[in-house]
Amino acid sequence: MKNNGYEELDFAKIDLLREKRTGQPEVVFCDGKPAEQVIIIMQHMIENGNNVLGTRVSESMAEQIQIHIKNTIYNGSPYYLDHAK
Repeated sequence: MKNNGYEELDFAKIDLLREKRTGQPEVVFCDGKPAEQVIIIMQHMIENGNNVLGTRVSESMAEQIQIHIKNTIYNGSPYYLDHAK
């Protein structure tokens, strides 16, 4: 459900207007979340025209995400995954 620029999922509240409001993309803290949830969050952000950054991403999670979301870049040193439009 979208409300005032936010989208409520069963497991997350996504700020769809963060990048427009602040100039910075939404950041998903991935540690402790199943890859399936991170994929859904990122897909919703991308479908709404946003860039999205995932932090604390393990290499195995990055591999799973990259199967479903193209044009993502994984950096294993600070453990982040980036998708920019």
